[in-house]
Amino acid sequence: MKESISKRGIECVGNECGRSSDTLQLVDTLEAGLGLDSLGRIELVMDLEDEFNIEIEEDRVYGNMSVAQLIAFVEKVVREGEDGDSAMRTFR
Repeated sequence: MKESISKRGIECVGNECGRSSDTLQLVDTLEAGLGLDSLGRIELVMDLEDEFNIEIEEDRVYGNMSVAQLIAFVEKVVREGEDGDSAMRTFR
């Protein structure tokens, strides 16, 4: 499942920044590396929430966060949600 989360998360990032997920590198940062401004990061958060049926506070995803950090963060939110009873998972 971890690989699936990683692949799907990277696809969300690629879709939001208008790049093929194959061209993304885990060290790319959301703002400087991929050009996502604050609105782009909010849209990315919404995409991730839809993709994984989770809730993320927008301020948890910041500009100098790398793709690897973002994927690890999403994996943690999903994993913590699997341990709970609710269908909707929230990380604050």
